[in-house]
Amino acid sequence: MPGSGRPDFTGQRLLVSLDSHGFAQAVIERIQKQGGAVVTLGTENADVIADLSDLDRLQEAIEAFAESKPGITGVIHLAGLDAYFERKIARSLQIRM
Repeated sequence: MPGSGRPDFTGQRLLVSLDSHGFAQAVIERIQKQGGAVVTLGTENADVIADLSDLDRLQEAIEAFAESKPGITGVIHLAGLDAYFERKIARSLQIRM
């Protein structure tokens, strides 16, 4: 809907990498609520299972998925948030000690 300030995901199929803090789930729900489809990427409980720290295997998994089910129109990478929050928590614990 142009001009509405709300994205319209109708007809979109997005690949979303999963995090362990709930951000991905919130994004997925919003995309689906606004008409989009989501394919998840993660180490478990995902449509595409891959070790996100092994770039070669990750690329292989994504390419295999893309060949079998083409049509991904975008990527939202949220798995990186885990590393950010782990560092932030570790720093917080160091300050308190």
